Amino acid sequence: MMRKNILLNWDSSRADMLEPFVKLKDDFNFSVIWFKSKQKHKKTHPFPEYYFGDYKTPYRLLKELKPEVIVSFGIHSFPQIALNTAAKNKGIPTFTMHHGVFSSNIVAITKMRQDMGIVKKRKPLSSLSSFYFYFSALRWANRKDLFSYLRFPFLLNRYGAVEALKKCVFRARLPDHYIQLSPHNSVFYKELDHLNCDEKFFFIGHPWFDNFFSLPQDYSPNLKNEPPYWLLIDFPNIETNIGFKKIGFGRKKNFYIRLSAFAKKNGCRLKIKLHPSGFDSPYNYKDENIDLIKETDIVSLIQKADKCLGFYSTLLFPIVYLKKHCIVFDLGIDIANQQELVDLGVVTKLDLDSFTEEQLFPPVNTKKYEKASAEFIRRYLYYTDGKATERLKKILSGETV
Repeated sequence: MMRKNILLNWDSSRADMLEPFVKLKDDFNFSVIWFKSKQKHKKTHPFPEYYFGDYKTPYRLLKELKPEVIVSFGIHSFPQIALNTAAKNKGIPTFTMHHGVFSSNIVAITKMRQDMGIVKKRKPLSSLSSFYFYFSALRWANRKDLFSYLRFPFLLNRYGAVEALKKCVFRARLPDHYIQLSPHNSVFYKELDHLNCDEKFFFIGHPWFDNFFSLPQDYSPNLKNEPPYWLLIDFPNIETNIGFKKIGFGRKKNFYIRLSAFAKKNGCRLKIKLHPSGFDSPYNYKDENIDLIKETDIVSLIQKADKCLGFYSTLLFPIVYLKKHCIVFDLGIDIANQQELVDLGVVTKLDLDSFTEEQLFPPVNTKKYEKASAEFIRRYLYYTDGKATERLKKILSGETV
C-alpha cells in the first residue's frame, strides 16, 4: 500500500514539537515547511524540509511536494493562508493541530502581551515576493472571499494577529478540520474562527501525553541511587515571554535562590526543566544545588521527582494525573488554565515572592482530588489510554473523515 504524502506546516525548530509525526514516520511520507529560508538551528527531525522563499506561488510548492494532506500548526500568516487557499482550490484536505493545552482565555492573554509590547504589529505584506505569493493563491473559486482576503493584511497591521483573525473570518483561511485534544481545548479556535459547534473538530486526546499514559499500573521508577530531587517545570527566561516580562530577572532569581535553599534543606536537589525556547537564555540561574535540564526523558524525570512544581506549562497536566498534585506559583497574570486547576483543587498556588517552606508541603485532600479527577480528565486529557497518536494516524489515513 502506497504511503500518503503529508506536508506539515509546522515549527521545526524544537525536537519535541514533531514527536507524534516522528512516531508515525513509517506510516506516512512526511515533509516539513515553516520558515521562509534555511535557519541556523540544528535540524531536529528526520523529514525533508522546505522553505516558502523557494517558491513563487503556493501552486508551485504543491506541484513539487505533491502533498495529499496538509497539517498546519495554525493558519495565521500570509504564507499559511496562501497555502491553505491553494490547497482548497486543488482539493487537498487541510487540518490544523496544536501541541499544547490552550488556556481558555488565550485571546485575552494575547491582548495582554500586545499591551506589554511583547507582540509587535506586523506590516502589511513586507516584500514583493510575499505580496505575490499571498495573492497568487486566489482563483475564481475564491471570488466571495476577495474582499476579506484584501482586507486581512491591513487588519493585521492595525490590530495584530489574533484580533485581525477574529475580525476577518473567510473560507479560504479556514482548515477543513481541526484536530484537538478536547472540546475544552477548542475554545480558542471556536472564538477565533466564529465556530459554534464541534462539527469540524476531531478530539483525540493529547499525542504528546501518550508516553505518560502508557506506563504499566504497577510502574515504579528505578532510582539507581540517584539523589532525591524536586522538579520545577519552568517558563523561558526571555523578554518575549509574558511571565518573564511581568516579573523580571531580579524576582525570578530570588525565587530560584529561595526554592533551591528549601530543597537543599529537605535533602533534595532542585532540577529545573528549561523550556526549549529558553535553553540558551543568559538569565537561567544555577547554584551548587541546581541542575538545569534540557532534552530528557520527561516521563521518567517526573516519575522520579519527590516533588513537582511549576507555573502554567502544558506539563502540569500529566503531572497532576501521575502525581495527584502539583505546586504552582502566582505571577500576577490571569492565566485561566492555572486558576482552573486551583479551583478544581488539584494544584496549590503559592505567592512567588513569599512562599514558605511549610506551604510547599500542603495537606492533599485525596477525596477532593478524586471528586475533581473526572472533570480534570474531561477538560484537559480527554483520553488516558495512550492511543492519541493512533487516533491521529486514522485521521491522516482518512479512516475517520
